[in-house]
Amino acid sequence: MFGFKDILPGIIVVIILAILAFVLYPYIPGANEVLVGLLLGVIVGNIFVLPPNYQHGAPILSRDGLNLSVIFLGFGISFVDMEVLGWEMLILLIVVVFLALMLTYFLAKIFRC
Repeated sequence: MFGFKDILPGIIVVIILAILAFVLYPYIPGANEVLVGLLLGVIVGNIFVLPPNYQHGAPILSRDGLNLSVIFLGFGISFVDMEVLGWEMLILLIVVVFLALMLTYFLAKIFRC
């Protein structure tokens, strides 16, 4: 297990990227904070090689932060929004999400991810 001083540099990098995503998302049509943050994380993680002392905190915060952001993003959907969509569209949405998850699962197995 790592101490707080070991994970602090990685946490700072993730927080800076989150702030940058929050600032940039209004300028990207059709995007939200979570999507922009995810893209920034992928870009920074694949283009730049972080020093070893940064590599401990970033995965912890990015994993847990992503889970929390998806949960809070879901809170933005109200029952009124679902009612406006109608039952047919809601069922279609559930089926599409389920199929996307299954496809992702099978592709992960095929590519051993």
